[in-house]
Amino acid sequence: MSTAPIGQCISMTAQIIPRGDGTYTLKPSKPTEWLWVREAARESRVSSKTVLRWIRTGYVIGRKVGVQRWQVDAASLAFAMGGNKTGTTGTAEPIRAA
Repeated sequence: MSTAPIGQCISMTAQIIPRGDGTYTLKPSKPTEWLWVREAARESRVSSKTVLRWIRTGYVIGRKVGVQRWQVDAASLAFAMGGNKTGTTGTAEPIRAA
């Protein structure tokens, strides 16, 4: 089992699949990597205030952690900055969480 480096947060969801005999199995989906606003700002070479504005306007996907801390979905940040892991380019359109 691998662990995330200090400061890095990863969350995961799973699909519940019935087996047919009254039991279920979990099929994990791809983990989501979350970056703190300061890390996202450093990676995208903008200020933390700009990253917070991107979250507020829906340009990137973010989540609130605690009272005043925010995290940014790394994949949405990469997409917004001009490309994602599949090599497609981003757009200036806001990204909405499904």
